[in-house]
Amino acid sequence: MIIVTQVKLINNDNWNINKYKLISNVLGEVLNFFYPIYKQDSLHAASLIYRVSSGELLDMMFKSFVLLCLAACVLADIGKITINQDGTSGIGMKLPLAHNDKNVISAVGAAGFTPNLKLGSATAGLALDNVKGHSLTLTDTHIPGRGDKLSAEGTLNLFRDANHKLDANAFASRNMPDTPYLPNYNTYGGGLDYMFKDKVGASFTAAHSDFIDRNDYSLGGKLNLYRSPSSSLDFKAGLNKFDMPSMSSGWEPFSGFSFSKFF
Repeated sequence: MIIVTQVKLINNDNWNINKYKLISNVLGEVLNFFYPIYKQDSLHAASLIYRVSSGELLDMMFKSFVLLCLAACVLADIGKITINQDGTSGIGMKLPLAHNDKNVISAVGAAGFTPNLKLGSATAGLALDNVKGHSLTLTDTHIPGRGDKLSAEGTLNLFRDANHKLDANAFASRNMPDTPYLPNYNTYGGGLDYMFKDKVGASFTAAHSDFIDRNDYSLGGKLNLYRSPSSSLDFKAGLNKFDMPSMSSGWEPFSGFSFSKFF
């Protein structure tokens, strides 16, 4: 599941100092509490890990983290919650750190959940957005039980007018599995995204993973069924395919509805 976070350019006249001070304090407390536990490199972490089993501790950490981030999102109007037809869901946030009349640097965070509301992934990083539609993002994603992924992604707006928008994107990821017998490996790729009047869209993506010499391809379409300033209902469908030296798949269809709530 992909969680898309909204981008807002900040106007000095609308900058609410007290609101962002509160958010900064909340996130600061979260980082001060969770960082030593995650690294397991302090007496504070050792004490908590001794008193609580690792599974219970991680579950408590992630639930608390998501609740605090959701509170920050609601306060700052910088977040988005998405619920998909297959039962998966996600929350994303984008907190502006610095800006001028052309660019915004933001802290980004996201969490994806399985249908039974277990944490599927947690992402944090930085993003640079330009008023012309270009962007750069650097993130680290932790997938419980599987490992971490460090990613860099760039988007270049090729064309934009009142009705049409065409973007090209490229990414590179360093995958670091938790499994001892699997080495770290790279995945890189790119694609094109087209959107008409924010209602109908199409995309193509290709990616290559060097460790298993695997190529992935995706063709997709999107139809916005409903949109308001605070919510959106979309239908997505498309085809996926992968190729490897030892095996390959045919084009496999996918489809589903997703509902998004903006804060």
